[in-house]
Amino acid sequence: IARRAAETGKSLNLSTLYRYSDVLVYDMLNTLAKTDDLRNYQCAAIDQLKHYDQKYGTSYLQTLQMYLTYCGDVSQIAKLLYTHRNTILHRIQKIEEIISMPLDNHEVRVLLSLNLKIDSLLNTNQ
Repeated sequence: IARRAAETGKSLNLSTLYRYSDVLVYDMLNTLAKTDDLRNYQCAAIDQLKHYDQKYGTSYLQTLQMYLTYCGDVSQIAKLLYTHRNTILHRIQKIEEIISMPLDNHEVRVLLSLNLKIDSLLNTNQ
């Protein structure tokens, strides 16, 4: 397990110390990628946000990543992004409109979290 954690962490350009718990999901996805194409598991939401951000110069993908990382704690996200709380709430609403998915749904959050990791792995392996 330690070797797999080190290999996975190294492939993601993480720090030099790797705890398996930090890379567990990536390791699971890498294992899946050995038998199936990870692109088969992607939903369009991440690409939609990337394209929107590129087209309009917004940072909705970053906001979504923070939202998922900090379990929707809008005050914490606002503090970390040096942004007003209401701005974060507006961004979350806009993200929901762009991707046509409710972020207050647990299954949607899990799907998006996994898709962000899949996207990261696919971009790392290119």
